[in-house]
Order: sequence, then structure tokens, then C-alpha cells
Amino acid sequence: MLQDELVVGEAQAPSTDVEGSEDYLEIEDLLEQSDDLDSDVEPYVGANMDVGLGDFEELLAGENTTDVDLEDEGFAAKLDLAKAYIEIQDYDSAISTLNDVIENGPDSVQAEAELLKSSLTES
Repeated sequence: MLQDELVVGEAQAPSTDVEGSEDYLEIEDLLEQSDDLDSDVEPYVGANMDVGLGDFEELLAGENTTDVDLEDEGFAAKLDLAKAYIEIQDYDSAISTLNDVIENGPDSVQAEAELLKSSLTES
């Protein structure tokens, strides 16, 4: 039984391997080594950022891309922002953003903004 194996009042300390202690480095030694490193060298200067997308030109947008943030004088992006506010149920921010689109945006986005706002205020 386990009780027979234990002697009351006698505790055994975990064994330590004195011979293996030289495998560990002292913190002071590590700090001295890190002080010797040249910290003025920037490791990412001149890094090669080519990831090989040049092989897939037909899949890339090219130079004639449309910036959706600039469509409709940037109000299309604000309309998208209002939709994001609606998704996270921040209705006050959505209505504020929709009001900005309705008051200042071009006709092309005002109609959609008014429709979204009416759906929020009716609920």
C-alpha cells in the first residue's frame, strides 16, 4: 500500500542534477551578449518584397482600377459605413452617417441612404 511506502515526517526534495547545471546560461551573460549586438542595423532595409504576383498579371486589377472610396465623391464609402453600423446594431451612428449622405451626397446615393434611414426609423 501507499501508506506503507511513505514514512511520516520524511520529505524528499526533488533531485537536482548538479552536473547538468552547466547547460543553462546565466542571465547576466545573455544581457552582455545582447549589448554587443549592433543595434544600428535595420534588418528590413532593402528587403525583397516581390512575392511572385507578376506571374499572374491576368488576375490582377492593373492600372485602371476603381477606388470605391472615391466613387460618388466618397459618399458611397459612407453609405457602406452606415451599413456596417447597422450590422453591429449601432443605430445612432448609422443614422448620423446616413443624414450626412442625405444632406451632402450626390443623388446617386441619397435615395439608398433615405431608404436605409426609413427602414431604421420605422422599426
